[in-house]
Amino acid sequence: MRQQNFFTRLLGPIYRPIWRRYLFYLRLQRGRTKFGTFVDYGHYLWLHFVEQSICAKRGMAKMATVKLLSYNQPFLVRLGTTDLLCLTEVVLEDEYEDLLQLSSPVAHLVIDIGANVGYAIRLFSRHFPDATIIGIEPLPANMELCRRNAALAGTERVHLIECCIVGHPREVMLDESGGAWATRIAEPDGTRSAVVYQGRTLDEVLEDLKLATVPIDILKMDIEGAEREVIMAGGDWLGRVQRMAVEVHSPYTPQQFIADLTATGFQFEWKAIDEVVLAWRSDGCRRQQEA
Repeated sequence: MRQQNFFTRLLGPIYRPIWRRYLFYLRLQRGRTKFGTFVDYGHYLWLHFVEQSICAKRGMAKMATVKLLSYNQPFLVRLGTTDLLCLTEVVLEDEYEDLLQLSSPVAHLVIDIGANVGYAIRLFSRHFPDATIIGIEPLPANMELCRRNAALAGTERVHLIECCIVGHPREVMLDESGGAWATRIAEPDGTRSAVVYQGRTLDEVLEDLKLATVPIDILKMDIEGAEREVIMAGGDWLGRVQRMAVEVHSPYTPQQFIADLTATGFQFEWKAIDEVVLAWRSDGCRRQQEA
């Protein structure tokens, strides 16, 4: 036992990173058909396994492009950030494939809350070329790249809003101490150095866009823990959603999410795929009759 522990401690720091990279390579292999040529695939491997690591170690963010089959324009990524991993999940691994399969071929309004740098917007734009797409993202750096990626989609039907979606309007902070994928909404602490963001409800945003009565065909929500507040607060928008994909973050669970969604008075069928909950209307957009 002592010998095993000795070698584990000695080789662990070397073995674990190699093993993690190998597992990620297997993930990429499943998405290999998304690349038009082997050169494009090789370029992506190089970006992830070499340049991404170099940029991350040096604390820099270098811009790069990734070409994928079925997309006329490339995707923009910042090496040294989580962009490549996000692109892998959303586009290469089809994170929202089940949501798209539940949807009709035609959608008129798609909303992406937590748009990050625009990869899901590109995905929705390709599947629903005639839809109006609303992308909402609070972080200025992410929104800047989101605008560039959305522009490459070549559609004028994408509207990008820089704000936080919350249950009730107020100013909020974004706690980024947990890393790029663990940003949380927090209440302002009153310090001068704190960056304050505008928190708005989805009803307010849709009212400004003159979309307050339009049915929402698809809603994607990934807002790092604020999903419970938004769902529990409800709003007129919830009565118009046909299908949604919501990423639920610990300690919030899919079961709690469904309980809170049911408590709003609308009937949804649902299924959980890892931390993403898919929900679709089963009541024809009608609120349950009160007992």
